[in-house]
Amino acid sequence: MREHRNIITSLQQLNELAQGGVLPADGFIQHIQSLSERYSKYESLLAQLANCIAQYEVLQKDIRINSIAPALRQARKQLEKDRTKAVVLKQHLATA
Repeated sequence: MREHRNIITSLQQLNELAQGGVLPADGFIQHIQSLSERYSKYESLLAQLANCIAQYEVLQKDIRINSIAPALRQARKQLEKDRTKAVVLKQHLATA
């Protein structure tokens, strides 16, 4: 942001020098307009990116809490049941 202001200020000063006949006209106004338009687009894209990141983080948290965690809990419970069944089966096989 500061760099943008600095370059715009420099171009404005150069334009004033060109208008005063100190420098040849070199399209300084056109550069100011081009940079200002690009900077406006840049700020808009940054705002969109910030919004996208926030939405992604909300979605990620929701999926982690409402999908992944319950599935892992269910898998752990199932594995505990299967482990208990395996121990009982081993005991029956050992006594048979």
